Amino acid sequence: LLRQATGSPPASPGRDRCPKRGSVQAARAMAAAATSRLYYSVYVINKSGSISYERWVSPLPAPETTANDHIRMASTLHTVYNMAAQVAPEGTSGIREVRTSAVTIFTLPTPTGITFVVTAPPDTRVKVADAAVLFRRLYRSYADIILKDPFANPDQPIRSADFTAAVVDIMSGR
Repeated sequence: LLRQATGSPPASPGRDRCPKRGSVQAARAMAAAATSRLYYSVYVINKSGSISYERWVSPLPAPETTANDHIRMASTLHTVYNMAAQVAPEGTSGIREVRTSAVTIFTLPTPTGITFVVTAPPDTRVKVADAAVLFRRLYRSYADIILKDPFANPDQPIRSADFTAAVVDIMSGR
């Protein structure tokens, strides 16, 4: 069947072009490829609901959006999240995941008032628990790079090359 679909015989295990199975490089390459297909973008929303950071991380081409589109999305999500947190039962914190026919949105509110948002394809296999691990790594990088910078203001846009490099590494599975 494989020969019919591709027109060539399947490669033998000893002659494939990828690193040896079980090698660290192969595992990292597979994790990076899987992670980059699982997410579209990362947003950091400040306490007032303004967007502080936005990065498209998918290998797919980014949609044509304007700065106003990002601001509108951040402020709407911030407002809906705060309303949901007020009406949520005691002991819960509001919205963690929103699934639509176009996108899946995961959120993480932090003790500092910053909200991390990750968007994913609508048919993603990612669960809230998986996103929580990703959010922990993003928040740790934010705390290490942005909050430790004496000149950084949490209400201003994030323009740190180090933070961008950390986001790219985290989202690519490194």
